[in-house]
Amino acid sequence: MRSYPIQNQGILSWERSAGRQRRTQAGNARAILSREAGSRSLRVAYAKKKRRIRKRRLRAARRAAVILAAILVMAAIICKIMAAEEPVEVPVEEIQQETEAGELPHKATGPERAQQEPIQETRSGSGNSYNEYLLARIAMAEAEGESIEGKAMVIRVVLNRKESSAFPDTIEGVIFEDGQFTPVENGRFERVEPDAECWAALNMVLIDEWDESEGALYFEAIYNGEETWHSENLKYIKTVGNHNFYR
Repeated sequence: MRSYPIQNQGILSWERSAGRQRRTQAGNARAILSREAGSRSLRVAYAKKKRRIRKRRLRAARRAAVILAAILVMAAIICKIMAAEEPVEVPVEEIQQETEAGELPHKATGPERAQQEPIQETRSGSGNSYNEYLLARIAMAEAEGESIEGKAMVIRVVLNRKESSAFPDTIEGVIFEDGQFTPVENGRFERVEPDAECWAALNMVLIDEWDESEGALYFEAIYNGEETWHSENLKYIKTVGNHNFYR
């Protein structure tokens, strides 16, 4: 009967060994599963991170493309504006040919063209194309049916006033002074355009230096022998066409 405890002890020892082996195998299995699970989660996280990076790069590329397109559009607009504002150079030979032909070197054909040029004057009354256009236009508005001499007399009145201390000292100021020229007051001045005779009269006054106005500062249409403010208060000079001139 003494051998029973020995057998029982061997059985117990074997059971303990089997239990340790099972626990070891179970632990190894859990470790393997844990490593595999960790490996999959890392791969998933890495893939998500790559997608986020790719999306950020795409957004940055789109923003850069939009900014570049805006810069190109602005550059194109600026180039167009600069090209439109670039002055057109007229060859000196063409100006000399026009002057030798007896024509004004820069005739204005309309108010838009004339107003694009600077307003400058000289004491001689020649001025530049804007002032020349104003002179030709007032001649047309006041003396459309008159001769070239009659138109030239109207131009001389404006220039005489410009030189007089009683009137504005610019051609524009003289013409647009309140209450002085009826066509300016009633709007006719803005509706007419100088004809060839107006430019010829201007050429005669400015280039040929014609002046037979005798210092006339006023003029009016001839009336049928009626007394007018001009005839009663001013000195009569002469009659040209249908206008009486005074100073």
